[in-house]
Amino acid sequence: MFASRQLIALETRKGFLRDRIALRRARAVIEARRVARPLHVIEDLYAQWRRLSPVLKTLGVPFALWTGRRAWKRRRGVLGTALRWTPMIIAAVRGFQQARR
Repeated sequence: MFASRQLIALETRKGFLRDRIALRRARAVIEARRVARPLHVIEDLYAQWRRLSPVLKTLGVPFALWTGRRAWKRRRGVLGTALRWTPMIIAAVRGFQQARR
């Protein structure tokens, strides 16, 4: 079938291909770890949040809203004013739309 020189050449080529495949696999693993690093951080934060007691979560939401309101009151610019009046504007627009029908 094949001459021994051809078999030796094919065997050598096969060895080079295997080495190249192994190198590419190793590089792919390194890149996958680099890409997944932020996902691990998010996953860890989510796991910590799930471990908190429900009571702490219940108290945390009003506290966050309270501190957020205090921050908005101190620095109320155009955005703060717009956010403050948005619910009333939306209600008025809905009222006009219902009156039109």
